Amino acid sequence: FPTPPSASPFHNSKIKDKISIVALRGGEEFDDPESYPSSALAFLEGISDVTQYTVAELAQKYALLCFFFSTFGVPNLYTDENPPVWTNSKNWATDTNECTWYGVYCEDDKVISIGLMNNQIGGTVPLEMALLGPNLRSLNLNGNHVSNIKGEMAWLEKMTELRALHLYYCNFDSHGITTYLGGLTKLEHLDVSYTLMFGSFNAETVFTSLTNLHTLELGGNMYNEPIPTEIVNLPSLVHLYVDNAMVTGNLSFVPNMPRISELWLDANENITGTIPSEIGNARTLRSFSVSECNVTGTIPSEIGSLVDIHQMWLQHNKLTGTIPSDLKEMTSLRILHLEGNMLSG
Repeated sequence: FPTPPSASPFHNSKIKDKISIVALRGGEEFDDPESYPSSALAFLEGISDVTQYTVAELAQKYALLCFFFSTFGVPNLYTDENPPVWTNSKNWATDTNECTWYGVYCEDDKVISIGLMNNQIGGTVPLEMALLGPNLRSLNLNGNHVSNIKGEMAWLEKMTELRALHLYYCNFDSHGITTYLGGLTKLEHLDVSYTLMFGSFNAETVFTSLTNLHTLELGGNMYNEPIPTEIVNLPSLVHLYVDNAMVTGNLSFVPNMPRISELWLDANENITGTIPSEIGNARTLRSFSVSECNVTGTIPSEIGSLVDIHQMWLQHNKLTGTIPSDLKEMTSLRILHLEGNMLSG
């Protein structure tokens, strides 16, 4: 496995001078020879042709090296003292071009995407990642052990070119959805599901400006609020997943979502009330799931107007009455679950 190089007190001054131009803590991060920035700097100084790099090229490689040395086999609150090393670290922290490193994707030698899903990444993702901000469009760290318990990932607010951000099952442990995500106005896909976010959606701060969002995954956290208007009104939102998230309120908002195609709200026992008759106006719906909630009343006949819907899960609620014959108008329907209610017909 790659190991951090020993940091020499006698740094290659040309390299250090170039890195100091972009160093985010004014160079004091190199005072501790055991720090991950010192390890990254020492590694750069060992590359034979590194003096030929421009400041921008050095900054890119430096940022990735900081990421590696701060997360490879590094413990945090959610790992033991000897956390596993990355599952795949092919070419990382070698003198190869960083565009060949596992999970790194480039365009014109600039890093535009990082995909390291389920890769046993630990530690903390460092603020030096912000140096990739001008070009990085996609970051996928789904299913890793990274920690944000002290807000260490606030550098995300600088990643204003991001179109996709995937943090499923990472450990944010924050009071609601972290507000600095609200500045990522080019985001099209955001996944912060199962990230230990407990509290408000912080919708006015986070979602008002995210008008390009196409897919939003918020499940597995604990909000104790209804789906906010700021999410309902998102003009580009097609897929919304907020399952098992202590959502409250009712379903009256569904017909007001301008483009929604797939809406899953399962396992929110505090979603109550009836299925509104206006559900028939939600003509863009293709997939609708509210299983294991506490929805009551009858299934409205107007639901038959959803002629393009493909799948619908309403099981394990408290629905009553007769299954409306209007369901036969839903000619595109392939999956329908109604069990676990008190329905007849």
